[in-house]
Amino acid sequence: MEIIVFLALIIIIIGIFERKAHNKNLNNIPSIIHVNGIRGKSSTTRLIAAVLRAGGLKVLAKTTGSAARIIYPDQSEREIIRHGPPSISEQKKIVQLAVKEKVDVLVIECMAVSPEIQWSSENLFLNADHMVITNIRNDHLDKMGNNLREIAETICLSLPYNSNVISSEKNLSHLIKEKAKMRKNQYSNTDNIIFTKKELQPFEKEVFTDNMACAIKIAQHFKIDRKTALKGMYSVTEDPGSLKYYFLKGKNRNIIFINAFAANDPESTEIIWNRVSENFDALPVQNPRVYALINHRSDRAFRLKEFAEFLTKKNRFNAFLLSGALKFRQQRLLQKRLKAKKNILKLNLSIFVHNKFNKLSNYFNNLEKGKDLIIFGCGNIHGDAEIISEFFAESGVEIKC
Repeated sequence: MEIIVFLALIIIIIGIFERKAHNKNLNNIPSIIHVNGIRGKSSTTRLIAAVLRAGGLKVLAKTTGSAARIIYPDQSEREIIRHGPPSISEQKKIVQLAVKEKVDVLVIECMAVSPEIQWSSENLFLNADHMVITNIRNDHLDKMGNNLREIAETICLSLPYNSNVISSEKNLSHLIKEKAKMRKNQYSNTDNIIFTKKELQPFEKEVFTDNMACAIKIAQHFKIDRKTALKGMYSVTEDPGSLKYYFLKGKNRNIIFINAFAANDPESTEIIWNRVSENFDALPVQNPRVYALINHRSDRAFRLKEFAEFLTKKNRFNAFLLSGALKFRQQRLLQKRLKAKKNILKLNLSIFVHNKFNKLSNYFNNLEKGKDLIIFGCGNIHGDAEIISEFFAESGVEIKC
């Protein structure tokens, strides 16, 4: 018993010293920007970092999207390799690195999901000077809440005290503002930030203006003019999980693969679909058959019904390719809504034991031979979708749209 008490005391003492060291590190970083929300956190983190660099500040940034990255002041990047599940204690190491790099600003994406971790991510690990909330969408319903308001309240647990809160959320902005003011924060939204076609034209990749607006608001706080801020955003390196188009020349036909897996939730996927479908006429395909390729993680069953609604709306897809752990359940939901079994195919990568890329090439080449295809990848990137995305990235050519 005495040994247990002694060991407990040792752990407490170590914890106290670690906490003091971490607080000292936080005090040695002039400014910390914490980026939270449901969608667009990684892109917004990158945009903010680019804006601040363009303004002459030394910036370290860290994203936690499809592939977590550290972005150094010289804009070089390093992937974060994890040996186990993600943990918010990872943020402590990033704070240490920011001190070592002697940065002016640390821009860091929130890692938290559950309410208790949302609170501790800010109050125990960061104590940010600026909090950015990108948006509130239906996601992580098993941990964050049963509806949009509950999800917003969970995210608001990460709000700092006596700081600045910026958000591009529209529908629940009143709730975020109320919670921000309760903690004596200065709140501002991005409703008055509008971009012209001329300002958007230099971007090589598609960018969401709500994310850009958050970066402009941060620029205003740091007294960086709009022209300089936009110049920084034009140079931003895209997130590995960002929307991409690939062109694959098949046998007597063309295939376009649209990688929209990173959207994750049906609402975000709907927004992306509406944008990309407007550009179909500009793609190098003629009278294409449009496929949805849906991949789900085993722990995301709560999204199946909503995705079935998105997939079957307005007859937008000619056929469906199902992959991942939940393909049989997704198939049943689609069949029920479509009242038919035709044009619902399962792509089972587990049977491709060897030469997966060659077998994927044969599979797609034999899919509706002679007809041009557009394949819209959605659902979740993890698992089979990673392999499919890598196949198109290596076998095809990335194109702009």
